[in-house]
Amino acid sequence: MVLAIMGRTDEAINLAKSVIDARRCSFCRHSACYEAYLSLAKICEFQNDKAGALEYYRKANEIGRDDSEVIKAMITFTGGRN
Repeated sequence: MVLAIMGRTDEAINLAKSVIDARRCSFCRHSACYEAYLSLAKICEFQNDKAGALEYYRKANEIGRDDSEVIKAMITFTGGRN
């Protein structure tokens, strides 16, 4: 997130994606993967890429942490529709 705020968005996205691209089980609940999805979603929000942000929030939600921030963001971006 710090890199994105500093204007180094491409570097921030590549760093977050490097965690996501790591091999893991199909039912991953690892906090690093979850945080990477959240970071990518927020970077997309900063860039006004609502579709990208929603995609990453959905992926974070699939990990199943039941985070109210993610759920609220998904409701906001979909207008209440999943």
